[in-house]
Amino acid sequence: MENRISLAGHTDAAPYGNSDRGYSNWELSADRANASRRELVSAGMPDAKLGRVVGLAASDLLEPDNPRAPANRRITITVLTREAEERLMGKGIPTVTSTELMEEKQENVDPAR
Repeated sequence: MENRISLAGHTDAAPYGNSDRGYSNWELSADRANASRRELVSAGMPDAKLGRVVGLAASDLLEPDNPRAPANRRITITVLTREAEERLMGKGIPTVTSTELMEEKQENVDPAR
């Protein structure tokens, strides 16, 4: 599959820690998204497949009627269409071919690097 993916981290609406000056739901959600990125890459997914990694805190609740529901604490992985990539990242995005993905994957596991 040549499509890129978008990763988003989410939290519930409960404030995390001292959100005024410290680690907040925004950092927590961004860390969730980035942790999922690290896991996917360590499992062999090429970096070129990533279109976006973002933290959304409680701005996109899965259960808006229950903002503190545990289901709101999640990550979402979205497979992007070419049109969605262009809207998200702008026109002129180079197409990633299967050959390029395989070459990048081989470079990432090449012990000579």
